[in-house]
Amino acid sequence: MEESQAGEGKPLLATIKYLRENGIEALTKEFALSTCRHEQHPHLVQIKYDQVQNCSLFCKIHGSLS
Repeated sequence: MEESQAGEGKPLLATIKYLRENGIEALTKEFALSTCRHEQHPHLVQIKYDQVQNCSLFCKIHGSLS
């Protein structure tokens, strides 16, 4: 049985499950993301996705970019 979110019996999103199992550092490294922590609330983290950078990375991995 999968873990539930906030006790509502709903399955966790894959991202949340990955974060709980591996941490924010692993998530950012694995998926080429960047983060920014809030100045007043250090537990609040903004996760950023660079579409141009990640598209280039994806294309290189799959041989679609010359």
